[in-house]
Amino acid sequence: MALTQFDIKLYKPRAIYNPGERVAGEVVLKLTGTQSCR
Repeated sequence: MALTQFDIKLYKPRAIYNPGERVAGEVVLKLTGTQSCR
């Protein structure tokens, strides 16, 4: 289940209000970054 550009755009605004989700989002991006499909 790879993140798409849309998922990333949804993560960022929420990350501004929720630091916890920001950390989780960055971790997800790092994990998917190595095996990202575009």
